Amino acid sequence: MEKSKLIVTKVKEVFAELKGWDILSGDSDYMSVTEWSNGDGFDVELNSHKTTERFGMTWGQFKLFKKLVKKIAY
Repeated sequence: MEKSKLIVTKVKEVFAELKGWDILSGDSDYMSVTEWSNGDGFDVELNSHKTTERFGMTWGQFKLFKKLVKKIAY
């Protein structure tokens, strides 16, 4: 069996506690965003109200998401 090559990458990650941003958040709630190693998108981890949600988006999907949110906000 041939072993696969190990690849080490550097990824960008940003982390913040939700308290101060979200009135419903608790002391241990947080959000983190990690850019994919290929730069094509990112993963989001949202820990809120004792549940954790994870999802990923490409930059194109994010651009559309921002446009949709802006549309319902105004």
